[in-house]
Amino acid sequence: GVVLSFRAVLTDLAGNRKDGALSGNTLTIDTVLPTASLSYTVGGSPVSRVKELAEVLVTATLSESVAADPVLQISASGSNTVSAVDMTFGSSTSYTYSWTVGGGDGNTNFVVSVAKDLAGNVIAATPTAGGIIIVDNTAPSAFTTGVVTAVGGVVQVGYWNASNSGLTVSVPIADDASLTGGTVQVQGKAGSGSYAALGSAVALSSVDLSQDKVITISPSQLAGHPDYGQGKVFTFRGVLTDLAGNKKDGSPSSTTLTIDTVIPVDFTTGVVVVSGGE
Repeated sequence: GVVLSFRAVLTDLAGNRKDGALSGNTLTIDTVLPTASLSYTVGGSPVSRVKELAEVLVTATLSESVAADPVLQISASGSNTVSAVDMTFGSSTSYTYSWTVGGGDGNTNFVVSVAKDLAGNVIAATPTAGGIIIVDNTAPSAFTTGVVTAVGGVVQVGYWNASNSGLTVSVPIADDASLTGGTVQVQGKAGSGSYAALGSAVALSSVDLSQDKVITISPSQLAGHPDYGQGKVFTFRGVLTDLAGNKKDGSPSSTTLTIDTVIPVDFTTGVVVVSGGE
């Protein structure tokens, strides 16, 4: 960043010296390469794992302004390849590229090229951050939904009654890093009907891996199911979605619940008769 000014000095044969006026030209010392950091969003939300056909906006944020020409380019290798292509100008320090994810699994490595700062230094190819994004087109492993239990009030195995305050569904979560940041959703159906969500999807974190995740369903969530009704026999399953969006429907739980919330009608105990004796 040091700015150098220049002048000439003339000295004659007798040793008399004359300093010339400064040149109108100066030179700024800049030997530092510009750099870029990359970030990735889908629909405005940051992502670190993506699947096939996702539309990813890749944003390059530069350490300093670069010249408009040549235009900053981006390319990729690894699980997906992208030939060097011009990025879209946002500002002198921000460029974007729209990437449609292809097939495959593993790291995709992005680099930048061509652009120069105002001093003519070519941008460093390797990003300072965000150079790698994971392509994941593999669904979570197969699993079987665990036990379903009514809780609260009088618990009668295999039934949902008027006294119950909720039910719990156990879903096994594998030791799979791609599930961190994903979700688990409980679904139910009655008879031969279609599965529908019971409540909202629940986020998964790293502490949920390698153990059962117990999901609680409220009475209103169960009653809100389109197939809910007296005498209906409900089947339950979990659905796992990994961070990239790959989904796996679990096999249904072996536990079913029959809906019976009708309290027996009022009655009066009949005549008490003493029998036996004399």
